[in-house]
Amino acid sequence: VLLGTMLMFTEVRPKRPFDVIWEDQPPVRLEQKQVLKQLMHDIAQGDNATLHDFWHRPVCERFMNVLLEDAELGWVGSENTFSAEEFFRVHMDYMDTLRKQDQQGKNWSGITASWFRCLSFLQRGGHSTILNSFGMDTHKVVLRSARDARRVLHIAVNFDTWSEKDSTKFREQFEMPLP
Repeated sequence: VLLGTMLMFTEVRPKRPFDVIWEDQPPVRLEQKQVLKQLMHDIAQGDNATLHDFWHRPVCERFMNVLLEDAELGWVGSENTFSAEEFFRVHMDYMDTLRKQDQQGKNWSGITASWFRCLSFLQRGGHSTILNSFGMDTHKVVLRSARDARRVLHIAVNFDTWSEKDSTKFREQFEMPLP
């Protein structure tokens, strides 16, 4: 997830128009800057195996180095550029930070400690809290955050369009006994 997110914020900036040639895939013409993740999708052309290969560091790093022969890489919204090695150094720093957050959150069943600090700050200030999420883990957060989870208002939007898996899990989470 982290790598995919970082790739969405990475631009490929061609020095001049060129064809991106990657393994057995047809060439893709790159004439102007493009988000790296989108370029990967363009190259994969719906081939999930090719696309998923990009999520492996050695493959992704090799691909970036191929691009760097004719382009520069940089963060969206910044003029600065970076190498593939620098990109993965940032990636490792983020991964280390996530691991630390995970370790800090172990007492709260995987919920990061920063959530509880934020909630405490808002409560001390007399503020209401709204937890907006597209994930199915919000009920777990509510159970561990509210004095009485039965009094927390839940609003489900477009429930009829949810997958069977998500709608079933949503229903089931309200059938569990409260601690």
